[in-house]
Amino acid sequence: MIYYFSGTGNTRRLATLLARQLDTEAIDIRQWLLSVEPLPLSFAADTSVGFAFPVYGWGLPLAVEAFLKRLPDCAEGASPHVFALLSCGDDIGHTHHQLRRLLAAKGYRLAAVWSLQMPNTYIALPFFNTDAEEVARKKIETSERALPRIARQVIERQTGVVEVVEGGMPGLKSGMIRRFFNRFLISPRLFHTDHRCIACHRCVRVCPLHNVSVPDAQRGPQWGNTCTFCLACYHVCPEHNILVRPSGTLAKGRSARFLSSK
Repeated sequence: MIYYFSGTGNTRRLATLLARQLDTEAIDIRQWLLSVEPLPLSFAADTSVGFAFPVYGWGLPLAVEAFLKRLPDCAEGASPHVFALLSCGDDIGHTHHQLRRLLAAKGYRLAAVWSLQMPNTYIALPFFNTDAEEVARKKIETSERALPRIARQVIERQTGVVEVVEGGMPGLKSGMIRRFFNRFLISPRLFHTDHRCIACHRCVRVCPLHNVSVPDAQRGPQWGNTCTFCLACYHVCPEHNILVRPSGTLAKGRSARFLSSK
């Protein structure tokens, strides 16, 4: 099994393709994110269990952190072969260390972890934007070409695999900068609208935390308090009606190639 979280679809794409090569199932964890009950999951020691998550602000999404803290405890010495795939626009800092610690707290040993670059979707700060189409295409092609090799490593139950791009100053990025990011830059209050809503409800359907509602076109999208700032609502809006502070995003790109709003 591969358990994944995906906001704009990049991670879902990778998890689904990898699961196909492993002849297993990719399971979206959003069905459990709003619950506080223990997760109805169990992992046998002779199995392989995968996790696939995006990197937000050089760390795991807050919703993913909460999910991992609710994993069932692993019996001592009975950890399955655990592997992880981290999707990112560029680099991941020390996200893999954070994931390793969260799993270890539940008794699991992270045997293998990879980071794969996918089209950038973070646009909320100045100087951040979506990738040019050619750059995005090359990222997708390169990452998808890596999946058969990753699948072989999983099938062989390889351990000690750490194939990630930390980037420069990873400790600073995943430490002080990430704390600033989580405190000030993850909030539904950063969204606003440009009064061009057509009430298509695509933003409602793509939100993994069911945090968006559209009472009517005149009022436009309304956000609750469970936002993990995946920006799916921003990217899927066909009218570019959803904007994000503080950068002002009217002229910025959208990346909805892997988003389904049906």
